[in-house]
Amino acid sequence: MTYIVNSLTMSFTVPLSDRASLRLYDYYEHGQVSDWHYAGFNNSLVYGNSVYTDGGPQGYNTNVVGLFLKVKL
Repeated sequence: MTYIVNSLTMSFTVPLSDRASLRLYDYYEHGQVSDWHYAGFNNSLVYGNSVYTDGGPQGYNTNVVGLFLKVKL
């Protein structure tokens, strides 16, 4: 199996006062999975008398966004 994962993280902090700040956070990830067991399944899932119901590994995209308030005590 082959895994390819690319990710990007961004963060931006804004000071509100001496004791407080606001932080905007973003994390994006793109992944691709390939498995040699599924080679040749791109055209059809029917081979001879067999029907394969699993399409194989899939790629994915995900994104997380957060807003944090930091207060020093």
